[in-house]
Amino acid sequence: MASTANTHPAKTQPSPPRPAVMPARQIRWYAMAARMWRRPPGRLTLAIRLALLPLIPVALWLHGLYGWPAALAATAALGFAATRLPRLSPLRPAAVVATGHTQNSRLPWHVRALLGERMFLNRMIVPVPGSTTRRAALLLMATFAGAALALIAAVSGSLDMMIAGLCTALIAQVAYLVLASRLYDRMQDADALYRAWRRPAFNDNIEGTRKPGQAA
Repeated sequence: MASTANTHPAKTQPSPPRPAVMPARQIRWYAMAARMWRRPPGRLTLAIRLALLPLIPVALWLHGLYGWPAALAATAALGFAATRLPRLSPLRPAAVVATGHTQNSRLPWHVRALLGERMFLNRMIVPVPGSTTRRAALLLMATFAGAALALIAAVSGSLDMMIAGLCTALIAQVAYLVLASRLYDRMQDADALYRAWRRPAFNDNIEGTRKPGQAA
């Protein structure tokens, strides 16, 4: 039998390097796959969040009028639309801003809100102020609580409770977006990636423009 006295212990594998990109882009249930992070935030995303998703409890509540098959079919259609409609936006780099905006101009509110939300999701890589984290957590809890109340009320057929839950969820969600827009204003220069978000696209292949070293 071979002696194991001089056997060296197995070397432990080195820990994986810290990711240099946003881990939130890998959250597929949040529709934040890698390609989605390259899409510029648009009004369609806010429209889906503030208008389409609240319609799901309403579709469930209609089971009392049209029956469960129709209510479930409407709910499935709304859920499918909520996951697919944001992917219709053009696939451009996230740094592209709206036409007419320069690098130093102020971005529209909906863009700042959604970019601030990306900063909040990326807080493990680029830390955000603790007060913002606590407020965002409370607002998200209120959003989920209101949505849960609306769903339960929709299934039970209580219109008043469903409206109360939807109002709570929408108010908390709008307050969360306002907080996210302020976070963007505060941290837009905190990282090179964040600075790149407001860098306008520049086409150097236009007529009459020569690249360095190109013959006249």
